[in-house]
Amino acid sequence: MQSKDGVIYMNKLIVLFMCAVIIICFIEGCTYQSWYDGIQESHRQECYEYQEPERTKCLEEIKSYDKYKRDREEIIKIK
Repeated sequence: MQSKDGVIYMNKLIVLFMCAVIIICFIEGCTYQSWYDGIQESHRQECYEYQEPERTKCLEEIKSYDKYKRDREEIIKIK
């Protein structure tokens, strides 16, 4: 179990990482895929805070952008 200070430190790292992703996106001319990938990377980092088997389950829930896009287009077609 992590200490309260360890959790706060990890949260600060996650926020710093997301800020870096946002800045890079603006500099590079951000696309939807860049945003999605940045958010998924943050989620992936959070998964590594869990112990097994929760970690594996968490990581399996992360979709690639292509899978997300196919699922999204399928939902739009249904409506």
